[in-house]
Amino acid sequence: MTKNTIFKCPNCKNNLIDLVEQMTCIQCGLNYPVRDRIPILLLEEAAGQYGDKNIDYTITAHKQEVKDGYTNVAKSIEQSGMQDNVYFLNLGYAPDDNPQYAVHDVPLTAINKNSVKLILETIGDYDFNGKDLLEVGCGRGGNIYTIHQYYEPRTTVGVDLCKANVKYCDSYLSSHNISFTVADAEKLPLEDNSFDAIVNIESSSAYTDIKSFYHNVNRILRPGGFFLYADVMENSVFDSNIQYLKSLGMEQFRYTDITTNVLLSCYQEYRKKILAYKEVEELGNKEDLEDFIGKPGSKIYNNMKSGRKSYRIYNLRKQQ
Repeated sequence: MTKNTIFKCPNCKNNLIDLVEQMTCIQCGLNYPVRDRIPILLLEEAAGQYGDKNIDYTITAHKQEVKDGYTNVAKSIEQSGMQDNVYFLNLGYAPDDNPQYAVHDVPLTAINKNSVKLILETIGDYDFNGKDLLEVGCGRGGNIYTIHQYYEPRTTVGVDLCKANVKYCDSYLSSHNISFTVADAEKLPLEDNSFDAIVNIESSSAYTDIKSFYHNVNRILRPGGFFLYADVMENSVFDSNIQYLKSLGMEQFRYTDITTNVLLSCYQEYRKKILAYKEVEELGNKEDLEDFIGKPGSKIYNNMKSGRKSYRIYNLRKQQ
């Protein structure tokens, strides 16, 4: 049995046959390409679309924009020569007077220490040892790398919409118990009740249909499983989304507003990040770049500073 057998068809959630260069669904007949050992489990890229003719393969303009944006970021990091120093794509966390919940300290010499601190704060006191872990929106693998520095999960799966990100993760993190795939957070190609913990950091606010993502989280988690979640959104939207998660049967046991910590991190880090993302700016996306790195004065920075948006951590648990 290969590592790829953990994945399911994103259309019907049935088993896939691993044929080395493609994966074929035994139920609906869709074929998904495998490139450089990485399954591309996206409906819009399924080869041989001879299954259900009512399947919607279209991708929204917003989702395509997100894919293109992260692909440009990956290219920029590579062209800047900083690919071995940039493992995270989040705004980070800088300690202030707010209570801290991480049980592990970040070494003073750590690269990307604010981003490492963000994942450790999101985790809090959760113990991954011996657990099956899924990260949705794994980016360049920094969160998974950090978790494996402090814990020993039984298995780990990373999912991201951007092929360049997944390829980079696979190049330095893939092992006998760590797998990656290109997939859509709203159509996760994984079995029901198959993970003990799901991590999602600063990713869900870009999803077209966030309720579909939440439904998948609840479906994939085992009873008693944990959803370790952090993102920045408008306050009313955040409140509504958490209520929806609760309506699915998720129990909230921790909520922390870390907006001031993220603002402080943005102020500390933006100059270094601009160097890694210079190519993005040269492509004419200066405003998007400033938003992406949280530069002081950018739209996202001002929205957090004004209180219109907040950056929050939620730890939720699926009912037994």
